[in-house]
Amino acid sequence: DIVIFLNGIPVVIFELKSNDETLKKYPRAFVLQVCQTLESDGFKTSFKVLNKDEKPMPFCIGAHTAFNCPLKDGETLEDYQIIFDKEETAYNMLLNDQGCVQGPSETLMLDHTKIMPLRYEVFEKIDTIVFKNLQSTGVSLRHPETGHGIHMDFKGFPMMAFWTKGKEKAPFLCVEPWHGCAAFENESGNFEDKEFCMILQDAECKEFSYKVSVF
Repeated sequence: DIVIFLNGIPVVIFELKSNDETLKKYPRAFVLQVCQTLESDGFKTSFKVLNKDEKPMPFCIGAHTAFNCPLKDGETLEDYQIIFDKEETAYNMLLNDQGCVQGPSETLMLDHTKIMPLRYEVFEKIDTIVFKNLQSTGVSLRHPETGHGIHMDFKGFPMMAFWTKGKEKAPFLCVEPWHGCAAFENESGNFEDKEFCMILQDAECKEFSYKVSVF
């Protein structure tokens, strides 16, 4: 782990390199860096993936970013809303008992709207709300009366997921940008065939980032 300062701003870089243990499960030489940058109104998370192997390297990547919700005493998570930057019409992706993606729900989760209410009973029933190919590249978690919350810019990530412990009524919500996800029930079994899987050639590098603003 490395801590540096850029123009007085603290930046923490976490690095993972392939080793004997990783090669047993993922037979590619790689370097993964996750960079956390503190900004005046929030933070930025960046991923850098480098193929150190001679063979093409398939990979997926994503975040599991959790936010305290509610923010104040006397509030509940259900007082807050998810607000997309653009009007959306979308079905959520359903998961089976093994955590594999079954496919899109038969019921519209978003029907020509920017706003998705938060209800514990929904998370208790379907566990994780997962969308793909949204029109929006940004989303807010906000209290409609106080205006307090966060906004996440997730441009470059084709999937967005929301998760909390519905049964326990947990005081947090995970807002998760993904490039790839859990296995689909009808997958071929080849990693390269996974939806939104990316492939790096020898010495090729890709970078992704998302930014969170607090208000």
